[in-house]
Amino acid sequence: MSSGVTSMQIDQILDIQGAFRTLALLNMVGYLFSEDAPVSDDDIFDYIVVGGGTAGCVVAGRLVDANFKTLVIEAGNNPGEENYAPGLLTYIKNSRMDWNFTTPRDGFTDQCHKGSGIFFGKVLGGTGNTDYMLYGRGNPQDYRSFNEDSWNWKNMLKYFIKSEKLEDNEILNSRYRRYHGTKGRIGVIKENRPETQEYLQAYKEAGKNVVADVIGAGIIGYSGALYHIANGSRTETATAYLSPLKDNPNLYLTRNSTAVKIIFDENKRAVGVQFVKDGKSITVRARKEVIVTTGAVKTPQLLMLSGIGPKQRLEKLNINVISNIPVGKKLQDCVGVLLGFETNVTAKNEPFDDNNYPAQLITGYSALRNCSCDPDYQIINYIIDDTTYLPQLCGFSLGFQNSICDRIYSKDTQIFLSIILHLNVRSYGEVTLRNTDPFAMPNIFPNSYTNDSDLNDIVDYIIDYYKLIETPKFQSMGLKFIEATGKCGRFQFGSRQFWRCYALCMIVPPGRYVGTCSMGSVVDSRLNVIGVRGLRVVDASVIPGTIGSALFGPTVALAEKGVEMIIEDSS
Repeated sequence: MSSGVTSMQIDQILDIQGAFRTLALLNMVGYLFSEDAPVSDDDIFDYIVVGGGTAGCVVAGRLVDANFKTLVIEAGNNPGEENYAPGLLTYIKNSRMDWNFTTPRDGFTDQCHKGSGIFFGKVLGGTGNTDYMLYGRGNPQDYRSFNEDSWNWKNMLKYFIKSEKLEDNEILNSRYRRYHGTKGRIGVIKENRPETQEYLQAYKEAGKNVVADVIGAGIIGYSGALYHIANGSRTETATAYLSPLKDNPNLYLTRNSTAVKIIFDENKRAVGVQFVKDGKSITVRARKEVIVTTGAVKTPQLLMLSGIGPKQRLEKLNINVISNIPVGKKLQDCVGVLLGFETNVTAKNEPFDDNNYPAQLITGYSALRNCSCDPDYQIINYIIDDTTYLPQLCGFSLGFQNSICDRIYSKDTQIFLSIILHLNVRSYGEVTLRNTDPFAMPNIFPNSYTNDSDLNDIVDYIIDYYKLIETPKFQSMGLKFIEATGKCGRFQFGSRQFWRCYALCMIVPPGRYVGTCSMGSVVDSRLNVIGVRGLRVVDASVIPGTIGSALFGPTVALAEKGVEMIIEDSS
């Protein structure tokens, strides 16, 4: 182990981010998108889409395709070249394309982290342009929480297939072919590099189900991960849905524009949006609807600033209450834990190629009971052959203290990381207004593990998963657990007390934030905001419970379904 490796790597990241900020001035990918539309007070559009993120680009693109005059109000700017190169994903966090949200330190779940924060994309294309590029859909059980048949797994499959363009012969020539699309706008590939096969064989010999695909059918088992990547480049909704329309006269796009208030008439109908651009306030009007697509943090903030939310709290801020509904409540995330393992496999440390994902990923779903069809936890495995990536991932992307990452680091051998994620958390957080300043960061309280059963569950999952590592094939690869915390050795290794200490220190919030505008309490099944008219929310904030995968795929599918309903209701 080398002292200070993580610190050096992070310093290099900061230097490179500075170079990317300079390159951003050249707007090298600007040719992909339409120029900013000249928008003035009282301009009228059929639809106003607040947020040009993952969902917003889908919604706007489909509305423009349907010949509706549509304005997109986006707080960020165009993405940069670093957004599209998979190998450069480390350099996006805490950049100009990140909202840089922070959460209060609680002294409980942040013991081994440098700080507490939430990573959300502030860029055209949203978090789909800044995430880890994992493509997933969750599991059938996740969609039961919607309590609405039209949103169940079977019905949502239509929208996953519609949006996907899978490029993988193994899946397309297997019995899982019927669960995937090949003509959609989001390119998807599968991890098939050789090292993954060795680890998948280890899982198979340990008695686990190894299949071509655990994503499409929503089954328990292990397979190579899917990425929203095609032809060596990230795929996301800005280029997929808006770029083809850059010259369409019905598309109006304004960047660096922050929505500050939704305007209602005397009948509680949303008729417009006030936003600020270059210090100037502009109010625009909507003939049909205002559609908010700014995610699990910014969407509740905007609704509450506009008078939609918990009455008692809004009145304390002297905000006129238009609809008294629980906006900002029920924030959830599939929090989990990072386990690091050393191996006896020599690291390749091949020359850097920014077209390649910087690690090889395996994803799996497991249940504690063999008879269960629904998984209890998800595993995301990182096979790290490029030893420079480990401190970047650990110390920068995941935010662990440098000393912890240095304990895991090896310059000569492959590192195997397992992130175990809880799929059915019971703890709830919330988003509240700090004040009435629309440019102020809202209060974000994740409240992870406030329901102690979640922490007990994680301990169960670690113990269940660790049995696999002790099987012969894994042991022949030299897998040995690394106690990186430096503080849990006071407990007997493998005991519940040990794993509880470890899980609290090595907590991983994967950023799958949902629930703050939950279906059934804030919006109805057609995504209309309850208590008002002409206003919908179409983003991950409406999802009423945790989703067992990265949110990019589910958000695209949700937006495809949402805009279909909007068009159906347009007459």
